[in-house]
Amino acid sequence: MPECQSIFYPDLLILCGEHEFHQATKNMKATLNPSVVIEILSDSTEYLDKTAKTRCYKKVSSLRQIVFVSQKERHIRILEREGERWIDAEFYEETDLPRIADCELPLEEVYWKVGV
Repeated sequence: MPECQSIFYPDLLILCGEHEFHQATKNMKATLNPSVVIEILSDSTEYLDKTAKTRCYKKVSSLRQIVFVSQKERHIRILEREGERWIDAEFYEETDLPRIADCELPLEEVYWKVGV
């Protein structure tokens, strides 16, 4: 991402509007205007996802949410932009309804058929 001189690829992203690309290399394009990025945390990626990637993502003006989904436990953490601030919310209970983009997604459905 040009804002932080790095290119990161989230596990998932949601885009609202026209797709803007950066031709990083001959065979690699990067999305410049995601609305939501979702990172599935693993032992090997969790530190990078929560540090350098998050600092970079926060510089992307189009980005409204950064979502972290745990593989170890039923846990979703959402960082959501409100003006110049980022609000941190966490969801643990099966009945919790995290809102990702414009959709409420029951936690029990995120972890449906997953043994955590």
